[in-house]
Amino acid sequence: MSNNNKLKSFALSIFNPWKRTCKILFKILIPISILIKILQETGGINYVSNFFDPLMQLMGLPGEMGIVWASAIFGNLYGGLLAFYSLQATVSLTVAQATILMTALLIAHSFLMEVVVVYKAGLKWIPIVLFRLGMAVVVGIFLNFFYSATNLLQEPASQIMTLSAPADQSITAWIINELKNYISIALIILALITVLEILKRIGLIAKLNKLLEPILNFIGMTSKIVPLTIIGLTLGLAYGGALIIDETRATSISKKDIFYSLLLMSLFHSIIEDTMLVASAGGNWSGIVLFRFVFAFITTAILIRITRNWDDAKMDKYFTRKNFIKQ
Repeated sequence: MSNNNKLKSFALSIFNPWKRTCKILFKILIPISILIKILQETGGINYVSNFFDPLMQLMGLPGEMGIVWASAIFGNLYGGLLAFYSLQATVSLTVAQATILMTALLIAHSFLMEVVVVYKAGLKWIPIVLFRLGMAVVVGIFLNFFYSATNLLQEPASQIMTLSAPADQSITAWIINELKNYISIALIILALITVLEILKRIGLIAKLNKLLEPILNFIGMTSKIVPLTIIGLTLGLAYGGALIIDETRATSISKKDIFYSLLLMSLFHSIIEDTMLVASAGGNWSGIVLFRFVFAFITTAILIRITRNWDDAKMDKYFTRKNFIKQ
């Protein structure tokens, strides 16, 4: 094969999956962005936040933090942190409380986008919503007990960064900002697929799979799903989920592999950007990194062992959707 043909083959191996992945993701992102904007403009998030007040009490947090979690769940982490900073003047938190709140936000946020991506990738939306909410509360209760029992992190929390709403709140400014975000997302996806293709061609993916094989075998995951899972863990559930959607249409990935990968990513994803973001808002590494990592992998390992011998029919009954690959 000539150099020109090799270059053309390489370009097509990147462009085609990039085009498919962007098409899948933007079909989800654009309507969700509009819905979030409507909720923000109409104040709908304020009504929803009342639901979270009792959950805040269970985790040792002031009830006012319900609006923070609601903003993160129905918007994104940035929306949750904007709500958090707006309450700073009236509500004070300890480092332990800030860590509990930020860890819960990391586990359960951006539902209007991430849960839709997970649904499109093959899972039922109700189990994943209940699972992420339930696990966030369980982690919050545990961390509250742990920090209280050990008397750790009881000093007042401080933030090294604050967020402020953009000066221009017009619809035109919002549309321009969203278009910029979409372009950035498309470029990130292009970079991801390019790197993946290069890694495949030079054999590093195979080496990485071999390196991770003992860990994967221990928790029950197969090496086939590893590269896509790593993307979700490091860069975000939306990216990893979109790539899984595309991959399931091109190759044969089992329902169990998809379920395990998305399950782990749902609990522990975007470990670089999101972790840095909540750390700047007062979250301590012991909760937002260490315990979240251990909890996510242990929880995934337990569910893998529970469902290991299930057939597709039983997976469809509780977690996965029938014939989702053809949709």
